[in-house]
Amino acid sequence: MRHPLLETKGAPRDLGLAQGVAYRTEIQKNIASYRRALHADRSVLRTILGLSSKASAVARDLSRFFPHHAERYEGLARGAGVLPSDLMEVLAVELGGATGAAPSTLGLHLGVIDQGSAPQPLLLKTVETGARVQRKLVARKTSPDNGYVSIELVFPEVAFSIAGVNECGLAMVASAPSETRAFLDLISAPASLLGQDCLLRFDTAEKAIDWCMTRPAGGFVDLLFADAAGTLMGIEIRGKERKLALPFGGVLLNMPEQARSLALQKQIQHADMSSHEVLWNVLQGHAVGAETILAPCRHGAWFETSSALIVEPHTRSLRWSDHAPCISRFDSLSSVTLEGASDSFRSMHAG
Repeated sequence: MRHPLLETKGAPRDLGLAQGVAYRTEIQKNIASYRRALHADRSVLRTILGLSSKASAVARDLSRFFPHHAERYEGLARGAGVLPSDLMEVLAVELGGATGAAPSTLGLHLGVIDQGSAPQPLLLKTVETGARVQRKLVARKTSPDNGYVSIELVFPEVAFSIAGVNECGLAMVASAPSETRAFLDLISAPASLLGQDCLLRFDTAEKAIDWCMTRPAGGFVDLLFADAAGTLMGIEIRGKERKLALPFGGVLLNMPEQARSLALQKQIQHADMSSHEVLWNVLQGHAVGAETILAPCRHGAWFETSSALIVEPHTRSLRWSDHAPCISRFDSLSSVTLEGASDSFRSMHAG
């Protein structure tokens, strides 16, 4: 099912402004939900996360380490008619899980490579939202003044994408662990922002990983990259700590939650990796009893799987569910494709 794209063009501030204007109502509603969720557990959050005190630190480090993102957030706040500090408080959630308020990147992910005549990697991700903050993904096309054009999936109140693919065929998904974490270091600009920058800057997974290995950022996130040339790579980011991840047997599993990764491994080890529908069926999986927390699609007291997605670098397309994967048929998924290929993308397939 073809899905409309939000078109954003120009300088970073213009990109944010277009998104804020387009989703003004949704952003204001989601900000209000965040505010209720964050302040409902004020004392717990002050102790564990210190979110309010971190909002100003996030704004400071955003300008210091990610100036383009800072400008985009300025435009987003202006277009949506919300306070920049409200958006910074939402962004601070990306540094660590919060009760009832989930990071935008929360969920599990995996990458697979169909080892046919021409290796074609595929990225898959589940999306989990907090029970107190219900929001839906939207599709966005980013046409920056300087950089590659990309299509992405984002939440209305968040400027960076959780998944996307650019005109060269570089694809990315970002995922965070669900457990609450303390801040590791003094940098309060979340590493989730790095994925968006890679779509803007690079045409291969290797270049994206090399860049992420040395860029300053805080918080916890895992990024998977795949490209149209058939490369699949990942990076685990824990504050200053960085760890490279490579596929084994054509599969690169989610890294944040080891027990869930092992459970997922058992489900896909005999799957037909050339069939997108078969892989989607894996994401629909539930478990019973104590094993529920390990299932790809889970529904709990604090976080629940609200959607899932597939990114195809070779076709530069995104497919996703508007509901939990367990109630979403593969043939009814929303989809968008980045029309037109850059010279670099065409050259990859010239032979």
